[in-house]
Amino acid sequence: MIPVGIDAVLERVRAGLRRVSPAEALEAVERGGAVLVDTRPEWQRRAGGEVPGAIVIERNHPAVPARPRGPGEAGDGVTVTAASHGLTRG
Repeated sequence: MIPVGIDAVLERVRAGLRRVSPAEALEAVERGGAVLVDTRPEWQRRAGGEVPGAIVIERNHPAVPARPRGPGEAGDGVTVTAASHGLTRG
């Protein structure tokens, strides 16, 4: 097996994500088809403003499952993540 570096792993994972605009993120949340997760640290949320309705999980917190797991749970399994570098839908 050929070792794979972290850059290759990140590139492969990011290829499956789609960047969305703030308007697209809001539309997905309002439709009930997405959950918005804000991963910015507190100082960036203070400087850039809070995202109403977002679940805040700072990047330095341990990873937790953020996607609904079954029928009847909120959303359609889409998670929109707000970070300092933009919004990603996955």
